[in-house]
Amino acid sequence: MAEVADVKKRRNANFSANDCVLLANIMGQSSGLNENLTNYQYIRHKFNSSITSSSKKKNWTLISEKFNSMAEVSRQCEDLIKKWDNLVQTHRSKYQDFQREQSLTGGGPCPGTLSAVTEAIMDVIGRASENIVGVPGSSKNDTSLIMLERLARETAQTKTTEENEIITEFVFPDNFTDSNELLEVPLHTTTKRSMTSISCIKCQCPECKHTRQLKKKKLELQIKYFSKIEQ
Repeated sequence: MAEVADVKKRRNANFSANDCVLLANIMGQSSGLNENLTNYQYIRHKFNSSITSSSKKKNWTLISEKFNSMAEVSRQCEDLIKKWDNLVQTHRSKYQDFQREQSLTGGGPCPGTLSAVTEAIMDVIGRASENIVGVPGSSKNDTSLIMLERLARETAQTKTTEENEIITEFVFPDNFTDSNELLEVPLHTTTKRSMTSISCIKCQCPECKHTRQLKKKKLELQIKYFSKIEQ
């Protein structure tokens, strides 16, 4: 009984970094059922006459056998399937965060390095795949681009509105009787109400201006970085 319990405990042991790298390496090797596809590509391939649900299960069995022949701790096939799905999801996210941090440095010092596990996972699933950099030609729907365009429109609209208000403002004189007598008066001679309406359009204090400039620069750097990736 003690021996059975010990075996079960070893099977349920956490995956080490070496185990994760080993699994990634096996997933990147040619499939035993189709030498033109890696194990990862075979598992993700659309079903057809030769790639079926049963053949994918068989491929996972081959992966499990190869893993257990090289790993220190034997694993059930179901455990390897769950672990691989978790590894892809986790390290894809880490790689995307790493890319994002790099784009925000503006050519400055590197924000850090990727772990050996992340490197191994990305070597298998691909660093330029659509689920990493987005669908080609989708920059028009990119959130950063939309935000930048919106910021540009708001800035232009505010500037135009302020210029129109500053250049001139039409007011009626106390003795107004005819529309031909409409006077054009400079802004500095207008009432306090007119000045208040302008200040409410958008805050133009140095701090707010600086904040908007930083946001715009950040978005421009992000767009520039992802545009290079899509090329």
